[in-house]
Amino acid sequence: LTVEAQATYEPRWAIGLLQVPDAIGTASPSNDVAPPTGIFERRWLYMSGSGSYQRQWNRSHSSVLTYNRRHLEPVVGTGLASTFQRASFDHAWTVSRSVSIVSGYRFDENSQRDEDLGAFPSVRYQTADAGLRFTRQLSPLPSPLRRCSVSMSGGVTSVFETDATRNIDTLHPSATVLAEFELSPRFGLASRFSRSISVLAGASALPLANDIVEVSLRGSPTQRLEYSVHTSFFRAQFLAPSLTRAASADVAGANGEVRYALSHWAAVFGAYAFYHHRIDDETLVTGFPPRYERHSARIGVTFWLPVYGAF
Repeated sequence: LTVEAQATYEPRWAIGLLQVPDAIGTASPSNDVAPPTGIFERRWLYMSGSGSYQRQWNRSHSSVLTYNRRHLEPVVGTGLASTFQRASFDHAWTVSRSVSIVSGYRFDENSQRDEDLGAFPSVRYQTADAGLRFTRQLSPLPSPLRRCSVSMSGGVTSVFETDATRNIDTLHPSATVLAEFELSPRFGLASRFSRSISVLAGASALPLANDIVEVSLRGSPTQRLEYSVHTSFFRAQFLAPSLTRAASADVAGANGEVRYALSHWAAVFGAYAFYHHRIDDETLVTGFPPRYERHSARIGVTFWLPVYGAF
């Protein structure tokens, strides 16, 4: 059983709401690289809470039940107050050492409110999917782990009819393909494709049908040196019966980082990030320029200490 809560007060960018997804695969030491100061700076209050319960029924069956709730409130600058909640249930059945059958169900709800216009109709949708996961161990245990894993799942998303989604298609396909390769303890590669329904929290009250492609690479040539690279492309189409044409949004991003450890408790790093987005119809979003592009770089030092014990 895991329970988490978080509250932050963030001077951030409205553009940042369209950030590319988090890196997939093994966690990397990436640092969030902010753009230089400019006219699009906003201030937000962000609060979130989640709880999950995981149960291993026997050697073959395991389940995870999760609930997550997030709230985004603009404090300075324009933007939509957004409340998102998700409940999900996932089950895995290990058929053999290499093959598992996976299935899941998710319910999502997003409610947004404008200070002047009031509350927008909520967007609610549910997704059911199932698929297979193949895992091949490339090295015998307990030697350093080397493995390849490929998982494929597909299903359907049903959009509940509300004032925000009336007269649009209610059924949409969903799919996820994930491939991870841990070729050595010092090198890993992961890629993912997904198709789903989402909402641009804080920017638009309209649902979107989106496709995302991601590739992540990380490595550690020596005990002191680590690097990571993550690229992604996001294409979304707004779902609204009032649109006279297919309005879409494209987001592309890439970031890379190199970190060198000076000791057990300190390291220096250098990071670079690229971001680009294009929105066909600027009237569909609140306070966003239709096109934006930036390059940013950062160098610095990071420190860490154990919570208890010693290094």
